[in-house]
Amino acid sequence: MLVEYYTFKNGEERHTVEIDIEEGIYGDNLEEIQIINQKISEAANLPIGTFKFRRVL
Repeated sequence: MLVEYYTFKNGEERHTVEIDIEEGIYGDNLEEIQIINQKISEAANLPIGTFKFRRVL
């Protein structure tokens, strides 16, 4: 699944990354956002807290 996230190192920068998550997880609640954040962290090699999940594309 392709997701969009922002980093803030040089101002606000938009990025996308492909992550592997279960069907039906879209970031609609805190639990889903935590799962997506973990997957973004692993796929983009970024520590949690250094980016903000925006949306599923």
